[in-house]
Amino acid sequence: MLGQIKTDEKSNEIRVIPELLRLLEIKGCLVSIDAMDCQKQIAQQIIDQNGDYLLAVKGNQARLHGALEKSFQNFDSIERQEIEQQKSRLEGLSYQLLNAVVLPAEIKAQWPQLKTVAMTSSYRMTKEQAPCFERRYFLSSAELDVDQFAHACRIHWLIENQLHWVLDVSMNKDNSQIYRENAAANLVSIRHMSLNMLRQDTS
Repeated sequence: MLGQIKTDEKSNEIRVIPELLRLLEIKGCLVSIDAMDCQKQIAQQIIDQNGDYLLAVKGNQARLHGALEKSFQNFDSIERQEIEQQKSRLEGLSYQLLNAVVLPAEIKAQWPQLKTVAMTSSYRMTKEQAPCFERRYFLSSAELDVDQFAHACRIHWLIENQLHWVLDVSMNKDNSQIYRENAAANLVSIRHMSLNMLRQDTS
């Protein structure tokens, strides 16, 4: 399912996502969203449109993040582990789930139909960089099992790696200083078309 809306000059993703959601038929879908847009109003809109949410949580929501961290320290979770190895990269991944009832009642009540809390842990080694370890926390209104959660994370990261990372790094999008009139929007379309053409070229 694809959709795109341009943000106004003085706007941001949080204001635009509700508008984008209204354009999409998300009934029965699991909608995954990055931590910047982990907002109660967005979660409620997804529920109102008969979908389920999977929202990433970071330290900018300190109380919620702390409660999730403590829950995974204090309760036994369902876990799945994976190892991915390429020529220059080795990554170990762990996916863990808990029922949302482990959260303090006043925090759980703030999130509509919250059923599952989840955590990923990743340990990555590459030839060029020092090893790094990262934990990420998630909220979901769906009763996910650990395989469903792992699949949802992989699909989300696939979009991030194959589209956003390529546009930002390979095509240097974030450093572009071209903003006059419709130039920025036109370049977005050109970058997308170029990327699609390059990926279809098998030579």
